[in-house]
Amino acid sequence: MRAILSMVLFIGFSSAALASNITGLVRNQSRGQPAAGDEVILIRLDQGMQQEEHTRTNAHGAFSLNV
Repeated sequence: MRAILSMVLFIGFSSAALASNITGLVRNQSRGQPAAGDEVILIRLDQGMQQEEHTRTNAHGAFSLNV
């Protein structure tokens, strides 16, 4: 059975403080391998926890969010 991990990024900064791209790697901590196909969600806290952007990790666990 494949463990599905969700990663939620909480950013409480103003939009002016954010870079134009947020990138990262997601790893399954149980197996120590890249988490392929997992959803990554950027949530904006200053507007009542609204979803700002979302994406999925690639085969290597990498993701990029355009803000």
